[in-house]
Amino acid sequence: MHKCLLVPELLRTILAHATTVEKETPGPLPPPAAYWPANPPRRETKSANPVAIALTCRTFLEPALDIIWHGIPCVDVLEACLPPPAAQDSSSWERLHYYADRVREFGLVNIKYTYLAQRNNSSILNRLVESKIQLFPNLITLCVQDKQILSVLDFFVAGKLKTIRLSSIYEYLDRQSPPLARIETLNCPSLRFFSISSCNFSADEILSLSKMIRHFTGVLHVHLDGRKEFPWSSDLIAHLSTIPSLQSISVAHATPDPSTLRAGFSALQSFSFVFPDTSTFFRRLDSIESTELSKISAHIHGVAPSEDRAPIQLALLKIRDRLQAAPAAEVDLQENGIGIHSQPNALDTPIISLEPLLDLRNLTSLTLRLHRLMEVDDALLQTMALAWPRLRKLSLSNCCAGPNDAKITLAGLLPLASHCNELEHCSLIIDADTVPENYLERPARRCRNPVRYLDFGGSRVKNPYFVAAYLSDLFPQLKIVSGYHDNGGWRLVGQLIKMFCAVRRQERIDAGN
Repeated sequence: MHKCLLVPELLRTILAHATTVEKETPGPLPPPAAYWPANPPRRETKSANPVAIALTCRTFLEPALDIIWHGIPCVDVLEACLPPPAAQDSSSWERLHYYADRVREFGLVNIKYTYLAQRNNSSILNRLVESKIQLFPNLITLCVQDKQILSVLDFFVAGKLKTIRLSSIYEYLDRQSPPLARIETLNCPSLRFFSISSCNFSADEILSLSKMIRHFTGVLHVHLDGRKEFPWSSDLIAHLSTIPSLQSISVAHATPDPSTLRAGFSALQSFSFVFPDTSTFFRRLDSIESTELSKISAHIHGVAPSEDRAPIQLALLKIRDRLQAAPAAEVDLQENGIGIHSQPNALDTPIISLEPLLDLRNLTSLTLRLHRLMEVDDALLQTMALAWPRLRKLSLSNCCAGPNDAKITLAGLLPLASHCNELEHCSLIIDADTVPENYLERPARRCRNPVRYLDFGGSRVKNPYFVAAYLSDLFPQLKIVSGYHDNGGWRLVGQLIKMFCAVRRQERIDAGN
């Protein structure tokens, strides 16, 4: 063996690259006990098998085992490391620790949760609780999808843990939900990211989780999803605003209590909230003390009368004032509720002006979904492209206008391709039936933008072949085009774009680019 392979750091780097999985075979996976760790599922890859590497020689054994046990899907795979309960003694946990100490990620392997819901984890969990040991002392990332594991979360929290994700946790009729009282005093000083998404918790469980979150004094990022029936308390949000290290916060539903709203969030860079009305949004925005704020995401449920455009117009002005000095600004403003399209004389209402946002020269992402008229034509789109050269995402949705009201034509996309050199995602309602004049003479092929995805919503398209050719010529890197009009035209455009993408990729290979 070459001497360079005797250097542990170099050997681990080589093995990490050799065992990198490129692509998983789609489809449900079998139970983990059927394949872990010696027989992984079928994979479309040319990478080396870490088990075969571990059996090569003693030098390869330890780093290869670290790769095999770096991430595991559930505690069931550890059950094979333990003897039967009747045969346990003081040395029964030595083999378990030999593997468990190598685990850095738990619950992140792609496995069907339906299997975990059917299989009872209480056997191995009860044995762990009785042993009073810390299961993964070197764990860094923890993803929990089972309330049984959540109820004994303290057995998984170690001194190096940086990320906790609670996702897809639901109630099952055949399983009794365990109490979460024991996690209320959980302390994790090393935690940096905490997330709750797509979960179904009761009011008591929300209270227990809130008490637990209060102990995360050094957290940097917090994401709290939830239901409108059981919102997060305003006291918890007030407590989070006092954490000096907090950089981003996202809360789906919180009780709007003005008495607990105080100035805070001194280091906040990104915030995302669901608000009952625009006035609550204004108060929350004014309470943020941070001078580093660069991302604002506000979903407003309460919709003002259609003839009153002042709240939304004022929101755009306040957003502009807060983000004007940001080095990379991101804006996401959406209205959720009854829009003006359901009210009489909707098209006679005042039009929302987007001109305040043109002052954000460092804007990188803009998402607007409004229930008021937001008239955007080719001229305004050109002005946007010139004002926002660093734009990466543009999504404009006018919920009160139909496809016949579209003012943007195919020719209006040319300024985006020419001036927004970092644009990757674009979602607009356009008039795809108006053929641009002399489009073949325009220097579209010289546009080197990285646009990969275009979404045209309910836009109409009559000539999908021409539209696909034009878009492919305008955006050479384009891979996906979507739209939901019922004539199937956008589906055909998407199929043609995939073929054009393969042809252009071969052209770049032949040209040596």
